[in-house]
Amino acid sequence: MAKVKGVALMSRSAVIKERFGVDLLNSVLEAMKPQNRDSLSSVIASSWYDEDIYKDFNQSIKKVLSPKDPQILEHLGAMSAEAGLKGVYSSKLKEGDVLSTLARCSSLWKMFHDTGELEVNVVEGENRAVFTVKGYGMPHVESCINLLGWGKRMVELAGGSNVRVTKKKCECKGDEYCEMVAEWD
Repeated sequence: MAKVKGVALMSRSAVIKERFGVDLLNSVLEAMKPQNRDSLSSVIASSWYDEDIYKDFNQSIKKVLSPKDPQILEHLGAMSAEAGLKGVYSSKLKEGDVLSTLARCSSLWKMFHDTGELEVNVVEGENRAVFTVKGYGMPHVESCINLLGWGKRMVELAGGSNVRVTKKKCECKGDEYCEMVAEWD
């Protein structure tokens, strides 16, 4: 069974509580399966948890909060990139050097998920990179949307401007893997 690191669950709770308040966080939690909601009450940042909790949490976030913020999952991804790359993973960020930052950040996937891998391939001579997720044990559309926001913010933090990230392939839509393309000025 696929696993997710507790810190990924905790950060979502913290961001929602800070941005929307405890009442809306509680509404998100109430929308979850009872066993998953119960698991969230005792999460430890460094422990591994069933990836279904992450999927259920993402789906509940979208269901409850998208009327208030239609791009909530992208925004959560961006906030995760900001917190991580300006915090504990600051060594991965090379400000003013998008290509170097992208090369360093593909390893971050394994710090949060025990299945799958994130490949980041830079298109030489262009301000363009292809993000590919293969072998993820619990693919879900909400995770892909989150990754769009994460990738975009990562490129911005490294110095890219006018960043555009587009989904090209999705395992949830029958493709063999998920793929998105980031382009910037």
